[in-house]
Amino acid sequence: MASVQSMTGYGKAELVVENGKIIVELRTVNGKTADISVKSQLLPRDKEIVVRQYLAKELQRGSIDFFMNFEQNEGDSSREINEEALLGYFSQIKDIRSRIGAGELALFDAAIPSLLRMPDVAGQTKKLEVVNEENWEAVFGTIKAAVEALNSDCEKARPSGAMSPQRWRTYLPARMK
Repeated sequence: MASVQSMTGYGKAELVVENGKIIVELRTVNGKTADISVKSQLLPRDKEIVVRQYLAKELQRGSIDFFMNFEQNEGDSSREINEEALLGYFSQIKDIRSRIGAGELALFDAAIPSLLRMPDVAGQTKKLEVVNEENWEAVFGTIKAAVEALNSDCEKARPSGAMSPQRWRTYLPARMK
């Protein structure tokens, strides 16, 4: 009688894109049926359905946690400054300071850190559309690579279903949050 393969494992793959990198991680624990959890705001809904179907077909069983994250390149900014709000606050501060007699350039330089903390000046980040039709094939290929890495981790011989060291380092801290 052939033994059933353990579905406890970890797989990770990365894709470098124009403004950063997409990281796909899969963490699984044994189970009789497939219980798939997709944790990503990057996937459009129509693509999430495709990913769920692919994971169910390829992995078949177990508690499956799918993570997709994006790490932006250093220097790229997803923050947007509301120029109108910034100038409004600056004008008010300038009017107050002019009564005291402070110089305008020195005032502006000194006021920048305070101005950027004012409400509505630099609060929201731009919504980046990381996964789109143009890069979907490459993203899906990265998902497939993560599944292959997971399957490779699951196939490693472990006495009595013990977890791999990498799995302990990554899976348990995430579960304890």
